[in-house]
Amino acid sequence: MKNRNTLLVCSLSLLLLCSCDKGTQLKVPAVLPESSGPFPVVAWHGVNASYSSPERFRQAREMGITLNYTRAGSLSNACKLLEDASSSGIKLIIECDDLYKSSSRKDAVTTLMKYPSLEGYFCKDEPLGSEFDGIAAMMNDIRKTDPDHLCYCNLFPTGPQSFLQQLGYRTYEAYVADYLAKVPVNFLSFDCYPIVDVGNGNLAVKGE
Repeated sequence: MKNRNTLLVCSLSLLLLCSCDKGTQLKVPAVLPESSGPFPVVAWHGVNASYSSPERFRQAREMGITLNYTRAGSLSNACKLLEDASSSGIKLIIECDDLYKSSSRKDAVTTLMKYPSLEGYFCKDEPLGSEFDGIAAMMNDIRKTDPDHLCYCNLFPTGPQSFLQQLGYRTYEAYVADYLAKVPVNFLSFDCYPIVDVGNGNLAVKGE
């Protein structure tokens, strides 16, 4: 795990543990900071392939961005993004079509892993439980070729019982526990939407 991410990983793990009901025990992978470093600030769909340039990445870095996630589409687009980011100090989490296909995954990883600006590979956002086995296979394939960069997957946030039923789980803890049991992760990431629409054009912060 790159030093840049360890603080964020620990924070996410602590947040998950604190959000569990009393008595619930999840086997959360232990992550200890190796050294101090800047807190990671991620641009979600930040500099994208259509507007990628060294100047765009320099502007993003001046704003405080340290990690950039974007959908590259083609492998050639992914390489261009990595090249453009190389002089900015920003690292990239790359989503690339060839990573999703088992027939082209190894060649894509072999190409991408050589770029110093690569932070990791994007595997899935908000997966259903039925997708966990496929994500596990993807991560295992990637790590066989490149064990040094992270594999990123972002879970759904918790929600009402009707939402959990759509996911196929009785509780949110069961959703996370199944993910941890099936997917070879070494850190946890999940969405949290604290601001909600309470009707009549009013917004509120969850828990208040």
